[in-house]
Amino acid sequence: MGNAAISLNFTQASIGKLPAPARNGGRVGEQWYKDANTGSGTPKLRLRVSSTGRHWYYYGKIAGSPRRIPIGAWPEVTPAAARKAAHKLAGEVALGIDPHAERRKIREEHQRKRLTLREAIDRHHRNRKKPLKATTRRTFDRAFFGEASGLKKWIDQPVESLTREKVERWYRARSKQSTAGAALEARYLRAVINTAIQDAKHSGTVLLPLGNPCEALSAGRLLETPEPRRGWIQPKDMPAFLSALDQLHSNHGRARFDVAVDHLRFLLFSGCRLMEPAALTWDDIDLTGKTFALADTKNNNPIVLPLNDQLMQVVQRRRAAAPSSYLFPNSRGGKITDRPEKAIRALRELAGFHFIAHDLRRTFRSTAASLNISLKTAAMLVNHKVKGELALDLSYI
Repeated sequence: MGNAAISLNFTQASIGKLPAPARNGGRVGEQWYKDANTGSGTPKLRLRVSSTGRHWYYYGKIAGSPRRIPIGAWPEVTPAAARKAAHKLAGEVALGIDPHAERRKIREEHQRKRLTLREAIDRHHRNRKKPLKATTRRTFDRAFFGEASGLKKWIDQPVESLTREKVERWYRARSKQSTAGAALEARYLRAVINTAIQDAKHSGTVLLPLGNPCEALSAGRLLETPEPRRGWIQPKDMPAFLSALDQLHSNHGRARFDVAVDHLRFLLFSGCRLMEPAALTWDDIDLTGKTFALADTKNNNPIVLPLNDQLMQVVQRRRAAAPSSYLFPNSRGGKITDRPEKAIRALRELAGFHFIAHDLRRTFRSTAASLNISLKTAAMLVNHKVKGELALDLSYI
């Protein structure tokens, strides 16, 4: 404890007369005092006097080691109150209780119970083995911080305050706006709260005794799984679509759509997700082996895929047209950063029917099925994450 403790009969007057020790170089000077009152005093009570103030401590051995436990500051805590607190701590130690550990546990439990949804989201991201893809992270952030979802109103409230009734009322209201949006946002909310519950459990704290409030949605059969989109370009519409691609590619008077059109054609004949080819560089293209490599995929599974005849035509055209290191450069020569929405709107007008970019991927998969290509091969070609026996088969290929 540094300087030996000096005996002192603790009273308001005697403590007020104590001189403040001078600073020792750059360090705060201090002097310790022990209770000399043989009547109501306790040998476990200590007073630390320093240039920063006067503070009470309990001093004793806990689990065989000398420990100091803070009680409070004088004069707010009087000698009588300090003695009472020291007696209480001495009784706890005699029963084998570590008051310091108990205080820390109570403090940590209080902090966890005051954990806000914003803090829980931050922990959820930190606890992930792999960070979310940029596009998924944007969707995730919109769910919690966007105005449409309605979760923003809870962002600085304690997770503990999110009851089953609150979540159910939110979900019913949100479902009236968007069933798919409500289902996605509920899954995100459930995942974040599960992370918070597990964090608390590992520290011996029960954050939500009644469990994750989002489970009420499943128990009440409220949580709906939206029907997957089934749009794809029908065989009867394919000639019009391909003709629209050709027309838009050559019609430079309307806009420089050549890169966007080649990008969309690449999607149609590769089955890639919209932005997967955007980062392709010429180092990812093997013209001799007729393959291309995708390193940045939605499921984080890098893959090498074949360049069929249609894709080879696109690659060769881009090779001749673009002096960029990227296969599909933007106007500044870098990788595509924006979705080709303008080109898609122009193609809809030329083709005479509505479609979205992901319909091209579904068209690829549907065409594979019509050609009797096996599910295993088709899954590999579109880089789908699969489960069960099919996943076991794929692990050997």
